[in-house]
Amino acid sequence: MKPVLQPADFGRAAQSLGCSIAAIRAVAEVESDGGGFLKGKILVTRFEGHIFRQKTDGRFDKSHPTLSHRYMEDCPYNKGTLSDLRRLELARQLAGDVAFECASYGMFQIMGFHYALLGYKSAYEMVQAFNQSESVQLDAFVLFIRGQGLADELQDLRFADFAYRYNGANYRANRYDIKMLNAYGYYLPNPLTPNRYKLI
Repeated sequence: MKPVLQPADFGRAAQSLGCSIAAIRAVAEVESDGGGFLKGKILVTRFEGHIFRQKTDGRFDKSHPTLSHRYMEDCPYNKGTLSDLRRLELARQLAGDVAFECASYGMFQIMGFHYALLGYKSAYEMVQAFNQSESVQLDAFVLFIRGQGLADELQDLRFADFAYRYNGANYRANRYDIKMLNAYGYYLPNPLTPNRYKLI
């Protein structure tokens, strides 16, 4: 089992960002159901075919349409971490390590192409680090929020503004802002309660 976050970890991150623990946990719940590892050992991963298409100039659109395709709001090829890890491995065989830039990872589902912002030399190095523990993932989230100037949105609980920049312009299609607000309401009374919230 990989090391999981402790109460002190959440408190440290919240203090660093000047926001509540509940706000951070709300983001984690919506992004990954609140956990960085599937079954406690497999890094939560989502492969994004439209990003792979961008990174490879569409040269695999015809030969591998389930890996390289236009953006779809509800992509039928995303079927969970295990399936997406297989897609990621196939993409790596086709295009090399650039494939690691085309997936999001961990508790906060940060895209691999943000590796430099987080202080890594490559997306592969970022993935290796994220594989160590949820604490590493939380530290990366803090760096990401600072680097993108998103702390104010979390401090002020402006989840629509946050989701627009964190999840993209199509955030409403998946109701990210509503889900974050609902998750925040769940964690507010007891920010360190176990992950029990069922997303609507």
